[in-house]
Amino acid sequence: MKNIHKDTDFKRGYDLGKENFLNHLLVAESCESISYGIATSHLILAAEEAVKAFLLLQLTIDRESIKNIKPEDFDSYFSRHRFKHEVIRQAEVFGTLMEISNDIRLKPFEGIEPGTVSKKRLHEKNSQGIKNLIQWLNDLTDGKESLGVNEEWWKQADTNKNKGFYINLLKKTGKWDGPHLIDESFYFQSKDIVENFIKRILVIEEAFNNEEIKTMYFEMITKWRKEQF
Repeated sequence: MKNIHKDTDFKRGYDLGKENFLNHLLVAESCESISYGIATSHLILAAEEAVKAFLLLQLTIDRESIKNIKPEDFDSYFSRHRFKHEVIRQAEVFGTLMEISNDIRLKPFEGIEPGTVSKKRLHEKNSQGIKNLIQWLNDLTDGKESLGVNEEWWKQADTNKNKGFYINLLKKTGKWDGPHLIDESFYFQSKDIVENFIKRILVIEEAFNNEEIKTMYFEMITKWRKEQF
């Protein structure tokens, strides 16, 4: 990949990407009454465009972060479908892990109004939250707990996208593959998965419209970068 032009407007790229993935969602919904297969393929296209938009949002927020992206990986965001699906899968795992960890950590504080308990009691609640989180992480490592992410769905996303668009002869069986094999149940499962992923991106965009969050982020990232060099 050649160097990216120094005047590249990543914000414009993000806005176009966002518009495109939202349009694919609208197309998917309009296809529901025609073909669940074709509708599912547009959902997967929406997810692929969302991955690109997520990268461009990151570069909009922090242009310096492009230095941490390998040139071949940057190209892959725009051309290799399986690469994009793997990025989504990893984001799903990380996002779900963080959400569950946060919920477990804060569970002991449920129902407590600010200023109604002593510092000692708050410390006890905090310790309990940490203890519960450590136990859950150990159980996760031992296979006693699971994240409940949709890894298999994402692994099959590229295959199902093609299935939703094209009729194909399965030579080994003599049967026909194609959009007719994708039913209502699978479509709505896919819709939930894709919309949840897109929701994560929109939440991040909204969060970084807050100047306090943006300031905290750059303080943290500046400190991290200094420690690396």
